[in-house]
Amino acid sequence: MDKRAVYDGAGALIHLTERLNAGDQGEIYRIDGTSGYCAKIFYEKQCTMKLLLKIMTMVAHQPDAGQINRRKVHGTVVLAWPSSVLYDSPLGSRNFIGYVMPFVDTDLFREADCYYDPQSRIRLFDGAFSWRYLLTAVYHIAVVTDDIHCHGHCFGDFSGRNILISPTGAVAVINCDSFQVCDGISGRIFPSSAGNKEYLPPELQGDHLTEGRVDQYYGDLFSLAVMIFRLFMDGVHPFQAEGEGVSAFSDIEQQIQNGVFAFAIPNEHIQPFSSAPDYRTIPLSLRRLFYRCFVDGIEEPKLRPSAGDWKDCLHSEIMAMKHCRVNKNHWFGGHLLECPWCSPGEQDIFPVESLLSNGDEPVVADTIFPVEERVHLLSSASPSPLQDNLSGMSESLLEEFDASGYDRSVSEIPEPVLPESIVQESDEQAYEVTESAMPKSDIDESRDDDSEMPVSPLPESDQVISAVPDSPLGIYLSEPHVTMHNLSRGITIPLVLPVTVTGNGPLLIHVTSDARWIEIGNSAVTVEGKGGVHVTLNTGNMTSKGFQKGRVMLQAGEIQEEIFLFVSVTPEI
Repeated sequence: MDKRAVYDGAGALIHLTERLNAGDQGEIYRIDGTSGYCAKIFYEKQCTMKLLLKIMTMVAHQPDAGQINRRKVHGTVVLAWPSSVLYDSPLGSRNFIGYVMPFVDTDLFREADCYYDPQSRIRLFDGAFSWRYLLTAVYHIAVVTDDIHCHGHCFGDFSGRNILISPTGAVAVINCDSFQVCDGISGRIFPSSAGNKEYLPPELQGDHLTEGRVDQYYGDLFSLAVMIFRLFMDGVHPFQAEGEGVSAFSDIEQQIQNGVFAFAIPNEHIQPFSSAPDYRTIPLSLRRLFYRCFVDGIEEPKLRPSAGDWKDCLHSEIMAMKHCRVNKNHWFGGHLLECPWCSPGEQDIFPVESLLSNGDEPVVADTIFPVEERVHLLSSASPSPLQDNLSGMSESLLEEFDASGYDRSVSEIPEPVLPESIVQESDEQAYEVTESAMPKSDIDESRDDDSEMPVSPLPESDQVISAVPDSPLGIYLSEPHVTMHNLSRGITIPLVLPVTVTGNGPLLIHVTSDARWIEIGNSAVTVEGKGGVHVTLNTGNMTSKGFQKGRVMLQAGEIQEEIFLFVSVTPEI
């Protein structure tokens, strides 16, 4: 095979071999002697001084998610970010021609669009890409977006063609040279003029992109919410609607500009798309973020939730997931009373039989669980391409992980390892759902009434909801999840769990717990506005095996909310 000689910034020789792909700007080549990197070589007309300066800035200001050593460890996020500039000669008078970047295996990673439609997922993965995989993939998208934003950059062209997902829930981002890039030292911005109109907010629709707008941060926040919504809603767009109110709009771009989010705002002339799944299967905390983006933020971009907001919320919902006993491939939101995927007479979009052909576990980024458990996770599942990344891990180390209590066998369906190393053990039965034990309603309507959203604006996570005249009473939890690590044994720890009562007047809240190590200070508490409930953690009543999960249940009439406590104690010697 003919090899092409190119040179990096230091003049080192690099041989390019097989051409992998070609696009409008250039071609992608393998690099001889390495499987972890590839090279993008631009067409000659693309190689401007402005592009060179942008690539040099990207090399100097890499987001953390793009570090190849982290990708090799866990494979949860692959960011095809430039790591070195390429030239046509070693030193002296030379021409810029491209750059080196991490290699993205497109046989493993597919465009996010492929995961929207349940039928496409069943065809590609035999149905094994369940709700927990979707939630994991969405979490990784929020993680990498937050990382990019924290470094001052923006996607600009945020769409399913640039964000790829693997069958394990890992995420890859490509076409990074189209990003809006910020030089962290000089402050210079290299704008992006690309964009998919289905993902752009109203202020960027039309010809605005051609004007070279400098800051697309708030556009990214809108686009991120659109992608998350479509992954949860079988590809349906948040502004995809029906009825007389949208009959004059010929496409989704015009519906975005019209700005009516039919899933949250009742309107006799505009209804949600008829083939959309039940919006209430999405946890309320996530629907609050959609409301902030697509209602509050439609005209006020600064009100849109950040990628960090999504990351934190998704992290909590991963911990709160429930598992269906009828179908071991059914995972669903912790706010639901029974499994929404077990509806009689409808096709099962997550069939359990699929697990016979795909045992890979969703892999969660190391920002929330450590490398030891990722090693266990990948080594315990059936062989997958990601296991190649663990080839250098010694068997003795894996045995050490086994001794800590993890089961490497996969006799049935592998249990997911949740964020913060939380292992569900003795409390598993509390979250398994049987068809006969649950009420007929799929949704706990008393906790989850969407009709309140238009009259009671949804809050920032750290603010109290302002009372609206005649607004109904409700309970808002600013901290619905509490995590505490390595507490001493045999001690008691008093806690005040913050609770806010919305609406007009006080609310009598009855407090109970499902764990004997959570002692309730007062079983009935009256709260008006901002208040709290008092509990005591008694670690003497806890076992020493890993994390334990308990719930503090709050009930006031038909209003019900839960605070989850995740606690570990130091092991007995």
